Amino acid sequence: LAQEIALLDDVVVIGYGERQRGDITGSISTVSADLLERGSSVSPELALQGRTPGVHISGVSGNPLERPEIRIRGISTFGVADPLIVIDGVPITEFGAGAERASAAVRDLRGNVNILSLISPGDIESISVLKDASSAAIYGVRGANGVILITTKRGQTGAPQVQINAQRGIQNVSQMDVLNVQQYTDFYRQAYANNPDQADQLPSVFDPASADYLGNMPTVDWHDALINQDAITEDYSARISGGTESIQYYLGSGYARTEGTMMGDQLERYSFSGNVTSNISDMVRAGATYRVVYADALDNRQGVSMGEANLAPPWQPVFDPTGEYFQMIGHGNTHAAGMGFAPVTDIEGISLWGPQRRQNSLARQHSKNTTYELVRNIGSAFIEVEPLRNLAFRGTLNVDWNRNLRKTFTDIEDHWFSWTASGPDPSLQPGSIGEYGERNNINRNITGEFSVNYRENFGSHNIDLLGNISRQEYGVRVLNSSGTFLPIRDPNQWGVIRTADPESTTAFTMRQDDALMGILGRLSYNFDNRYYLDLTVRRDGTSRFAPGHKWGTFPSVSGSWRVSSESFMDNVDFISDLRIRAGWGRLGNQETARFAFISGVGDTPTYAFGARPGEPLGTIRRATRLADFPVEDLSWEVVTTYNFGIESLLFNDRLSLTAEYYNRVTDGILQTVPLAASVGVQNNPTFNIAEVLNRGFEFEIGYNDFIGPLQYNISANLTTVHNEVLHLFEGTPFGGDQGRVEEGESLFFFRGYKKGGIFQNQAEVDAWLAENEEPGSIKSPGDIYYQDLNGDGVIDADDRTKIGSPIPDYYYGFNIDLFYRGFDLSLFFQGVGGVQRVNNVRWSGEGMASDGVNQLTSVLNRWTSENPSTTMPRAVRDDPGNNNRFSDRWVEDADFLRLKNLQFGYTVPPEIAERVGMGQSTLRLFLSGTNLFTVTSWTGLDPENDFVPPARTISLGLSMTIR
Repeated sequence: LAQEIALLDDVVVIGYGERQRGDITGSISTVSADLLERGSSVSPELALQGRTPGVHISGVSGNPLERPEIRIRGISTFGVADPLIVIDGVPITEFGAGAERASAAVRDLRGNVNILSLISPGDIESISVLKDASSAAIYGVRGANGVILITTKRGQTGAPQVQINAQRGIQNVSQMDVLNVQQYTDFYRQAYANNPDQADQLPSVFDPASADYLGNMPTVDWHDALINQDAITEDYSARISGGTESIQYYLGSGYARTEGTMMGDQLERYSFSGNVTSNISDMVRAGATYRVVYADALDNRQGVSMGEANLAPPWQPVFDPTGEYFQMIGHGNTHAAGMGFAPVTDIEGISLWGPQRRQNSLARQHSKNTTYELVRNIGSAFIEVEPLRNLAFRGTLNVDWNRNLRKTFTDIEDHWFSWTASGPDPSLQPGSIGEYGERNNINRNITGEFSVNYRENFGSHNIDLLGNISRQEYGVRVLNSSGTFLPIRDPNQWGVIRTADPESTTAFTMRQDDALMGILGRLSYNFDNRYYLDLTVRRDGTSRFAPGHKWGTFPSVSGSWRVSSESFMDNVDFISDLRIRAGWGRLGNQETARFAFISGVGDTPTYAFGARPGEPLGTIRRATRLADFPVEDLSWEVVTTYNFGIESLLFNDRLSLTAEYYNRVTDGILQTVPLAASVGVQNNPTFNIAEVLNRGFEFEIGYNDFIGPLQYNISANLTTVHNEVLHLFEGTPFGGDQGRVEEGESLFFFRGYKKGGIFQNQAEVDAWLAENEEPGSIKSPGDIYYQDLNGDGVIDADDRTKIGSPIPDYYYGFNIDLFYRGFDLSLFFQGVGGVQRVNNVRWSGEGMASDGVNQLTSVLNRWTSENPSTTMPRAVRDDPGNNNRFSDRWVEDADFLRLKNLQFGYTVPPEIAERVGMGQSTLRLFLSGTNLFTVTSWTGLDPENDFVPPARTISLGLSMTIR
C-alpha cells in the first residue's frame, strides 16, 4: 500500500524492479529533478502548478498558512476531492485521506499550517503524480482522487558531499483604489437623496450642518496600514550525503521563515531529515527514513484582507495623534474630533465613525494572540530479504505522528476596538485581564505492510508478480480547554486557571479512530520490450461501513505497445520511441459519512414532567433521542477511469510529444435525501446515489537543442476538463445560486439573473413596465433591468439561469529554459481558461446601497443624469430597484496567463572554482521572481484571490555543493 514509488529521470522504481519509462502503462507525470535542483526557490506547489498536466492548484494567496486546493483531472465528487500526498512512501493522513476540506469543523481542528510548507524545497528529489486507477491502485481507496508522490534526496555511493542553500526575498501585493473622504461624503449624500424614503435619514456624520460632520477629516489609507509591505521570506538549509557499496546515508536540516503579506501572519519552520540504506548481505537489505519538523505559526490576522481595507470609512483612523490605536466605540460621544485612545471599561457602544465603522484590525492583533506549535514526525523503516534469485520479501513500517498545539489569548482591551462590542465581556472573572485557551491535537497514522515480489525472464517473456498486504490505523485525539480568569500578562505564564466559579473554565475531549486494510495482487507482463500488460486486483476494507459492506474489490488493467520496437519501424529514423497505451480500472473512495449505519444520539430535546398548580407544563427536563436514520448499506464511492494515450520521442530525442484522453466517472456519491417530518428523525439521511463525469485530454510537447554554446529547452502542456453531473436523487437539483448542483451541468455552477441594460430615462422605465412586472422592485432611471428568460412577462426566480462555472474548461503551462556558458534563464508561465468566479470584492465595493461602507473608485463612473452610464447603475440607499441581486453583473471570466516564475542564475565554472581554492565544488547564484505579472480581463486584483492575493516575490539565493 505504501510501496516505494519514485520517478528519477527516465527510470521508474515500482516494487523492487527497475522499469524503464516506456514500460509504464498508467498515467504518471513527473516534475524534473533538475528543475527542483536549480536553487531552493521551487516550492512543491510551484513545481506542480502548470508544469504537470492534469494538476490544477487554486486558492494560492499571500497567507503562508493557507493551504492551496489541489485537484487532479477536475472534481468528481461532492465531498472530499483532495489527492493523497505521499512523502517518501508514507501516506499523509489528517482526519482521513485528504479530508482537509471536508468541513469547517475539520479544517478548524486540523489547523492552518499547509502540509506542503513543511518540506524544505532543497530536500526534494522529485515530485510525481499518479492520475488513473491503474497507476494509483497500489494506494487503494486513498488514491481515488489521485496521488502526489514527493520523494526526497537519498545518499549515494561516493565521497561525502555537503550542499548549502540560502535564499532571502521580499513579498508584496497590489491594492485597490477606494474613495477619499470628499468623494465618500458626496457619494453617500447622493445615495440617500436618490431614495425618497431615505432622504431624511442621512446620518449626521455626512451632514455638513451637524456637529457630528466628519467630511472635513483627513483621508486614512487603510491599505497602507494593513498590508505588510516587503514581507520577508527566507529559507536556509544544509545537507550532507555519501556512502559506500554497503551503506549510504543522507542528513539534512533547514530553517525557513515567511511573513504574510497582510499584517498578523507568520510561519517559522525548523526541519531535520535523515535516511540510511544498508546492504547487510547479498540476501538482506534494510533502510530507514526519518523527518521531523517543528513549525511555529502566528495566525493573528483578525480579518485583515483587501476587503477589510476596501470597506473601512476613509475618515476612520487607525492611530490617534499620539500613535496609539484608535478605538472604534466611545463613551457617550458621537463626534470624533479630538478623540484619543481612552481605555475605559464602561463603554456604552456609541459609534465614533458613522454607521459602518470597521474593527481596528491592527489594534485587535495586539490585543489578541493565536499561535500554533506543530511538531510532525514522519518515518519509515524496511527490511528486504531475497532468499532466491528474483524472489524478494519486504516488510515496511510507516509512522506519521504529529501534534498541533493552538494557544489563544484575548485581552480585555480587544473589545474597545471591535465594531460590535458594547463593553468588556461580562463573562470575564474579576481581576482577569483576558481569556486564554489551549487546544492540543495529536494525530497518529501507522501503516504496516508485507510484500512478495517475483521476477523472471523466459526468453522474450518477462513477468513481474507482486503480492501486498497492508494495514493502516489512524486517528486523532483532541483536548480543548479555556478559562476566563487570567491575572498576568506575561505570555510565559499563561495557562487555564481554575477558580471557585465552575463556569470560569470549560473543556472537552474528542477522539476519532479509523482503520484500513488492503490486499493487492499485480501481474506485469512484457514481451520482447514491445508489448506490456499490467493486471491488478485490489481488495480494500474499512472500519467506516456496516458489517457486510466493509469490503470492496477494485480491479484495473493497462497495457502499452511500443510501436518503435517493431521491425517495420527500423527504417523510420526520425522516430526514436513511439508508444501507445491504454488503461481501465476502478478505485473506491471511503471519504464518505463515518458510521452512518447507526444513529447518533441527540441531547437537544426536552420533555415536561409532573404538572402542578402554577406550572401546567411541569418541570422541563433534558432528553435524548436517536437523531438519525441509519443507512446500513452505505458504502464506497466508486471511481471508474479509462484512458488512451500516445507518447513519442522524435529527431534524436529532441522533440517529445504526448497526448492522452481520460474519462473518469464517480458513482455512488453521497447525497442527502429529504424525509417527511412524520418519519421522526432530526437529520436527513445520505445514500450512495449521485454520479459525476470528468473527461478530457492532456497534451505535452517538449523540444531541446543547441545553437552553438546556447542550450535551450521549451515545453508546454494543456489539460481540458469536461465536468458534468450525470445523476441525482429523483433528478432534484440542490445548492444555492453560488454553488448549484444539477443534472446535465457542471458541479457548483453559478445560477442567477442576466442583465438587460440600464434605464436611461423615465420613458424607458414606463415602456418596460408596460410589458414586464417585477414584484418587490421600484424602477427608476439609472436602475438595471433584467431579462425575462421564460417569456411570462414577470421577472422572478424562474428567470434565473446558468451564468458561470468555477471549474476551468482548460489549464495550461509552458516553460522556456536557456543555458549559456554558466548562465541560465528559466521562465515558467501558467494559465487557466473557461472559468468564472464571483467578484465579491466588486460586489461589496460597487453595490452602492449599503450604509456607510466605502466603495471602489470605479463607482465614480456610476449613472447620473449628467453621466448616463450604460455599464454601472445609480447610487441609491437600500437598492429599491434590486440592482444588487445575484446576476451576471457580479460573475466575471477569471481566465488568466501568469508569469509564475522567472529565475536567472550563474554557475561558477569549474576552472574558476579550482583557481580560487574551491576544488571540485560548485556555486550557483540566482535571482528569482514569482507572480511577476498576470494577463487577465478580471477587474479585481487577482483572478484567484482578491482578498489576500498571491504575493509578488523577488528573492536572491545561492546553492553550493562542497565535494
